[in-house]
Amino acid sequence: MNRIRRSLNRAASDESGLSLIEVIVAIMVFAIISTAVAYTMTAVLSLTADTQSRAQATSLAAQELDLDRSITDLFDLTDATRNVTVNGTTYHIYRKTQWVSDPTIDQKCGIGGGVLKYKRVNVTVGWDGMRSSTPSVRADTLIDPGTRINDPTRGTILVSVLNAAGTGSAGVTVTATPSAVPNGATALTATPDATDADGCSYILSVVPGNYDVTISKTGYLDTNQSAISARTVGVVAGGAASVGPLQFDRSGRFTLTYASNVSGAPMIAQDLDVSFVSTYPTYTATTPVSNVNLYPFTGGYNIIAGAYGDSSAPATVCLANDPGAWPAGKGASGADVSAGVRALPAATVPGGTVAANVEMGGVKLNNVAKDSYVTAIQVVGPSKFGDPGCSAGALQTYRFGKAPVSNPVVALPYGSWKIFSGGSFGSTSNRVQASDMAVQGAGGTDSSNGDIAILDPRKP
Repeated sequence: MNRIRRSLNRAASDESGLSLIEVIVAIMVFAIISTAVAYTMTAVLSLTADTQSRAQATSLAAQELDLDRSITDLFDLTDATRNVTVNGTTYHIYRKTQWVSDPTIDQKCGIGGGVLKYKRVNVTVGWDGMRSSTPSVRADTLIDPGTRINDPTRGTILVSVLNAAGTGSAGVTVTATPSAVPNGATALTATPDATDADGCSYILSVVPGNYDVTISKTGYLDTNQSAISARTVGVVAGGAASVGPLQFDRSGRFTLTYASNVSGAPMIAQDLDVSFVSTYPTYTATTPVSNVNLYPFTGGYNIIAGAYGDSSAPATVCLANDPGAWPAGKGASGADVSAGVRALPAATVPGGTVAANVEMGGVKLNNVAKDSYVTAIQVVGPSKFGDPGCSAGALQTYRFGKAPVSNPVVALPYGSWKIFSGGSFGSTSNRVQASDMAVQGAGGTDSSNGDIAILDPRKP
């Protein structure tokens, strides 16, 4: 008995319980298993929700195609975006349309020349909260307009109009009339539709021949600063003639200040030219306008006083007016000067307004009486002073009104000038001597070449 009792006592003394480390390890194992189970359940729920959303998106894409096929006039079927909420989830439906002459060949308005055969429709549907790895639902179709637009004895004119941003310019009026040499063309029997959201208009069932196609819209200009843009196109039976893409956008307003860099309240010539230089042909205003409406190039315009001209017509180019054309060297004042630099281009958004200064050279005319008229005649300047010169056909004459004070200051485009005063507008009876001309900035005078004032844009 004693032996048994001693054995039981020893067993009882060995039951001391679990240690703290064992408890912590057990809790960690349980946490890991619980996290894995929770993640798996969350993933399953997310995948299930994504699958349900994808099924709904597929149904919406099919519904969209059914609606598109029911449209009677396929020219009203254009790119569009709309949102639909189903069971608390918002779906985003994107529709992209394209005319094609073949299922694999795009037929954009204003580009190409094939017969319009099909309207290709691409529908893409996404939704809020979709997984990053889940692709959007996409559905495509080709819609055959059949005989609704195609006539083998007539043609179609496709017009494309783009804005300054390169996207469609909507609501632009389109007209087409027989050209001076009609070649069979006749007046249209219906007014063409204005351009749609993609900047497209289609003139259907056109009698073959030559047509002048014009576009217009109040407040809009093309890249040539014209309110009406026109193109001539030939139409053949069974074909589509393309016009464009034409650039046409709401104009921006440029408010100009002249010669703010010239001191002494300078006079401005009444017939001063102002050149607006862009990547397109230079536009020149023939009076010193305070406000001018221009096509809203995103890159803006370099504004240059004087008839700068365009390099495509060498006889009209005057580089002397352009500050950026003057090289580094020695100026007429005798100082070393760095190369000339144009002022930064001025740009505005369509319908916007921007203020800009027109930089000019200044010269004070001593011994010229109040109420005298002043005339300036541009000359080919001496190259030794860095004047880049002008073509003979580009040299200008500018006339000023009465001098408001004695010894007035006049502002002129950069370059070399002979200056006269007299008792009538445009008079050249009295030449202002070089000794009576005080040129501002790095410029100077040259009496050896006939009392010339050299207006230099460069800095020492």
